[in-house]
Amino acid sequence: MGVSATTVHFDALPEAARRRLIASAQGRAQPAPILFQKTGGWTRVAGRIVAGLLLVGGCVALLASGFGDIDGAGRQGPGLLAVQISMAWLAGWAFLAAARGIVSDRAVQVPRGRYLFPTDLIVATEPVLRIFPLDTLERLDPIHVFRSGVYVRTDLVFRFEGGHREVFAIGDRAAAEHALHVFRQAGYLMTRASGARDTAALRELDVLAEARERWSQLTASGAAPPPHPASGPSAGTIPAALRWAPITALAVAALAVPAWLARNSASDERAFERAVAQGSSTSLAAYLEGGGIHRGEVEAELLPAAAFRDARAVGTVTALRDFVLRFPRSRHVADARQAIHGRFEQVRTAFMTQASTTDPAMPVFMGDLLLWLEANDSPSVLVRFNAPTARMLDEIDRNLPRNTSPVAPHFTPDRTEPRERNITGVLRRGFAAVFPDDVMRLEHSGRMTSATPDETAHATFDVSYSVRPSGSIYVDDASGRHFIGITNDFSVRMTIPGAARTYSFQIAVEPPELFDVGYQRYGEPDDGPPDGTVYTTMSELAFAQLGTQLPLVFFRPGTPAHVQAVSDPPVSLEPIGAPGLPPGLPDIPMNAPDPD
Repeated sequence: MGVSATTVHFDALPEAARRRLIASAQGRAQPAPILFQKTGGWTRVAGRIVAGLLLVGGCVALLASGFGDIDGAGRQGPGLLAVQISMAWLAGWAFLAAARGIVSDRAVQVPRGRYLFPTDLIVATEPVLRIFPLDTLERLDPIHVFRSGVYVRTDLVFRFEGGHREVFAIGDRAAAEHALHVFRQAGYLMTRASGARDTAALRELDVLAEARERWSQLTASGAAPPPHPASGPSAGTIPAALRWAPITALAVAALAVPAWLARNSASDERAFERAVAQGSSTSLAAYLEGGGIHRGEVEAELLPAAAFRDARAVGTVTALRDFVLRFPRSRHVADARQAIHGRFEQVRTAFMTQASTTDPAMPVFMGDLLLWLEANDSPSVLVRFNAPTARMLDEIDRNLPRNTSPVAPHFTPDRTEPRERNITGVLRRGFAAVFPDDVMRLEHSGRMTSATPDETAHATFDVSYSVRPSGSIYVDDASGRHFIGITNDFSVRMTIPGAARTYSFQIAVEPPELFDVGYQRYGEPDDGPPDGTVYTTMSELAFAQLGTQLPLVFFRPGTPAHVQAVSDPPVSLEPIGAPGLPPGLPDIPMNAPDPD
């Protein structure tokens, strides 16, 4: 069981004892302190104030972090609130500890600290004194502290009954040895005076001698502060808020909760103001994703209005359709659909100004196609090919004259597929001059087979072609081999799902009278080009003529669309340009007013 120190309020001491303790602590009376360890001081107070200011600065920085960020990062969660409460508590404790140090320095009549006298070790850090009689001292341990072989200080450890310890740290070894010598000498004088019953000597060595006569009465009252003494020096009071600094600091830290709520509300208001000021759908969407308190207003009105402004500024059908899909319940959907219709009408007008007048049915069908594409959000128009069957080709080969190279082996799908892709490219180049990619896009769908299903979701551009002997025989000058001339009959049929109206036309391409076949062979006898090279060249010439004649079906010669279609860029089935209006097509006026 530990032995508690005797606690006595400074004002409870007799006036003579108070005056003597002050004089002895100041070195003006006997006994002078053998050791004095100062507590507090302005250095410690300043350190606590600086620590408190740093913590307050950290709280302010934390509150300012991300303030007003549109994406919701400015709204701090409970985790940061816990950090702010902790920092506010530490800051409050630091300031209160500094204030307590200042008040205690004024309240205690002696320099605050620990005093070692011949009879007692007195802790005088506040008006209530803690007194450890030296007759309860079990032992004194002088500990010399070294670091890396260098002397640092000496700790004099006083161990009292019950395990309590008090430590005096002395930074000079000689001073520590001197203090030990003085302490032992004082003990010797106490023992000698006690043995000789020298009351005067004992009183001179006992700084609390004037209080010993009332000791039992004083210790019974303990730390309870007595009425203010009528005369003599008296201690000041330490307010309860400073004496219970950790609890007071916790009460102050609780203010971080309303501050956090107010800060989040102000941050959200600032984020909302910034998002509205920027006015873009991106900023408003970021605010909405962040979960702001104005999300209902943003989701219902502000974001759709901004998205419609953005889509209308882009001006493409794709942008306007994306708006309709994203905000199907917005009051601006009707305006967006009207704008889409305006784009289609503009494209229709641009096409009609360049359309061929050879067949009146073609512009009518293309108008129907545009109406269907507008109503169905412009799915791709499939370009499909129906090639000659193997049976048809074998029949041609069976009726060939003797010494004539067969045709069938050179019209397999892998040989004809590049030519078919080229036709798709020709069509796309021509239509791209008028039709934006998001209004009508041709998609190469390849060769049709018996298993190809009927299309119900796409308009189609079906190109059927056949191969038949033209009646001409071509002779290779070098080898004398014979090849039949090939006539390609092309039949094109365009369909719209669910519509009875179709559009069809035929083109027949005769082989040229003469043509050259380019090939090279090194280090071997020249026996002429392979059969496949001859028939491939013949077919490529036929398909090239088809590529020249197809644009004339849709466009008048010399129009931009016709010129672009008959140009000869590398074959590509990637989108031609970005979705939107073709170059040179003017913007259409928007009838809808700007969204609020």
